[in-house]
Amino acid sequence: METISEQEIYFLTSLNASEEGSLIELRCELAKWDIGTIDVSKIIESLIEQDVILISERTIEGFSDYSKSESVEISKTWDSCESHETMMFLTEQGENRWETDDWGITTKRVKHLMFSNPGKVTRVE
Repeated sequence: METISEQEIYFLTSLNASEEGSLIELRCELAKWDIGTIDVSKIIESLIEQDVILISERTIEGFSDYSKSESVEISKTWDSCESHETMMFLTEQGENRWETDDWGITTKRVKHLMFSNPGKVTRVE
């Protein structure tokens, strides 16, 4: 299993949010990589505090967005989330950052992270 850095986890977490992916999808994606002792909940919390992402719940009526403080609380237990309906999304500021930031990694590395996953590909629907 290939080791990835904290910056790469920031990127993959933001990528998941850009696709309005669930916390379960993030867990499956990160399971393909060796993240060592990196605390992913701190990364999610940091992205929330930076107004890059928030957490939402898919409902019958549409979506119910959590506040910043509620999103931070949910981020603390992201890896035990069992609802496919709990998802992340980019805020307006996050959309702007997504379009302009290099996330501290090279374009070549981004392509590798996105298209050359060493693990078993699992898509949760």
